[in-house]
Amino acid sequence: MTRRVVHVWEHKSVGLAEVLGHTPTPDENALWMQELPTVATRLKRQLGLRESPFEAVVDDGELAIKASSAVGTVWLTGVELRIVPKFVAKGTEDGGWEQGLASMVLRAPNRHWSTGKTERVGEGITSFQDLLALAFCEAIEEAMHNDPVRQWRVRELESRVLRGRLLAGRQVRSLFSQPGILHCEVDSLDSDNDVNQLLRWAAGRLHGVVRSGATRRRLMVTEHALPHLSGPPRLPHQLPPHLPKQHREWERAVGLATLVARGVGHLPSAGSKAGFGLLLNSADVFEGFLEQSLRETVPAVLGDGWRADGQVQEPFAFSDPEGESKNYYTRPDNVIFRDNEPVLLIDAKYKLLADTTTGRRKRPGNGDLYQLAASLVAHRCQVGMLVSPRVTGGEGLGDGQLRYWRVPGPTGVDSDLLLCAIGLDVSSLGTRAGLRTFDGALMDAVKKVLRRAGILPELVDGESETTTSDAETAA
Repeated sequence: MTRRVVHVWEHKSVGLAEVLGHTPTPDENALWMQELPTVATRLKRQLGLRESPFEAVVDDGELAIKASSAVGTVWLTGVELRIVPKFVAKGTEDGGWEQGLASMVLRAPNRHWSTGKTERVGEGITSFQDLLALAFCEAIEEAMHNDPVRQWRVRELESRVLRGRLLAGRQVRSLFSQPGILHCEVDSLDSDNDVNQLLRWAAGRLHGVVRSGATRRRLMVTEHALPHLSGPPRLPHQLPPHLPKQHREWERAVGLATLVARGVGHLPSAGSKAGFGLLLNSADVFEGFLEQSLRETVPAVLGDGWRADGQVQEPFAFSDPEGESKNYYTRPDNVIFRDNEPVLLIDAKYKLLADTTTGRRKRPGNGDLYQLAASLVAHRCQVGMLVSPRVTGGEGLGDGQLRYWRVPGPTGVDSDLLLCAIGLDVSSLGTRAGLRTFDGALMDAVKKVLRRAGILPELVDGESETTTSDAETAA
């Protein structure tokens, strides 16, 4: 039976009646009130979230479910919730945003994300191999918190003491040839079984097709953690192999290994088959995606001597030598260096800049600018930028244009701080062209800010930006 699929936007709520397709009974209300906290606690820990990804709220006197800080696919009490990112415009929820999320994960593989079952995937030959490998590693690592899969196996052995059952026929035949030796039959729990054969085979197969070196190294670690086999891994005759009830924690890993064995991968929201979808810590993955994008494109576009580093820590408030307090530190998401000198700080803010404050003029919140200004002082840098996702056609900072603010320097200091903010479209990252477009828009903004600050030379008459070709070179 196909499960019901319901869309809900990140940081929005959906009524339980809409989720179920009918007015909930008191028993259904109680079931959801009991189930939500259990699932939310597990996902909060698994995704590294600061707040619960789901909560039950009362909206207009009816029970509703509010989603926060996580986007993607999750099953809740027989219903598949599709949590749509807030940067996806209304009316486009059936588009390719899931593949865009997958692209973000592939660029930021070490961030918090998970996989979950879904009823809406399609199959494609060798598609998504890197993502499938990451999901496989994550499933193995999660299952390894439990006992490995061992199954009972009967084997014969020769011993001077009786172990297990005596093999009377063999014992009689060897009375004279092997005096003093007992022939026994022993039942033992053995890890050399079809499940572990399949898992080891899939790890080796994925190792040969993934493109990312980091993913390949993670696969090697995962394969080493699996139980040892007596010989080379082989494919079992039955796919998927029988999994004992006490080892249900290994179901996801076995399911992904079965996909590899059948030679298919999953494309999110491309069909009507059952499979696996993504659930992401949205802010964490966006920060990692932006960080890796800058690492790849800054040196490729700006040339030798330029680089982008992430999470560079510097103190900005020093403790009194006579006191016992500790220093305060600031760690912006990204620092762009020219010849080892910081010239631009970039903070990723997973919030729609058009929604950060109320009022007629939409703009970033005070706290975000305070934090950026403190980072600039600590890093002895004069230019900082906030980058957020935007909705195509949005108002205010949703138009994708740079907004600037100047912070006057202290008395006697000639230089001011230059702060700016921009919302970039991340709703179409599911293709190479979409990724190139994002990289181009990102580097276009970086170069404009650097020119405004006098760090890059201004364009001369007749010269134009070549961001798109630059981004293609970086890709």
